Amino acid sequence: MTYWKDYELIDSGNRKKFEKFGDVQIVRPEPIATWKPENSNWKADAEFNGETKTWKFWKDVPKNWEIFYKYKNLEFKIFLEFSEGTKQIGIFPEQMRNWGFVYDEIFKNKLKNPKILNLFGYSGISSIASNLSGGIVTHVDSSSHAIHLAKKNAEINKISNIRWMKDDSEKFLEKEFRRKSFYDFVILDPPSFGKGTNSSYFKIDKNFETLIYSVSKILKKKGVVVLSLHSKNFDEEIIKKILKKIFQTNNIHFGDLKIEKINFGKYFWIKTF
Repeated sequence: MTYWKDYELIDSGNRKKFEKFGDVQIVRPEPIATWKPENSNWKADAEFNGETKTWKFWKDVPKNWEIFYKYKNLEFKIFLEFSEGTKQIGIFPEQMRNWGFVYDEIFKNKLKNPKILNLFGYSGISSIASNLSGGIVTHVDSSSHAIHLAKKNAEINKISNIRWMKDDSEKFLEKEFRRKSFYDFVILDPPSFGKGTNSSYFKIDKNFETLIYSVSKILKKKGVVVLSLHSKNFDEEIIKKILKKIFQTNNIHFGDLKIEKINFGKYFWIKTF
């Protein structure tokens, strides 16, 4: 697969990954990368220490910067920043497969202003891609910092019509069902474990079926679900059976969220038509 010019997974191994975002090269922990790197002489600008939870800067680099993404006629900027205490900088590059899928579905089916719900929306890149593809987007995340990053991404792309909701995804789904608010697309990338609002907790192993059932209740009759899963406790065939039962469809496509050697999880594209 060809990746966009502003991102490159340069190398990986020894439980780390060496990446380039624009002109900035960084090293971050990656437990999946248990193999030996192809080149042990990594010259990074910054590295995150997983034990101390701190960034170390080897060169004078900006605290935040922008990169550019392009897929067919879909073009947008992505805001990145080094944050204290976390290795995340605001992007999961493996999700680009899903951005392109939503874009293709909208244009292939000539959909006009489809309603799109992005749950566990994090920094909003799926929301930006969906909006620029022609969708009317609602973005949901329980983290104030994530909402801040998502709004920053919207701002640099001159987008002002995304609906921002700071809420637990499960609770929001219940509210939308009561309001009889239905969507053409639902995008969700649930964490294996996460803390929501009011000290609530989300555990994918415990909450998965309930979450997916709630999604099915607010999905339009001819709807599409874009699901990403990073948990290692799920078997893809079991997931397919659950999805088939809940959405009453065999139209389920799935594959690896993979870049080079690193498999970050699975994607599932579910169509109820």
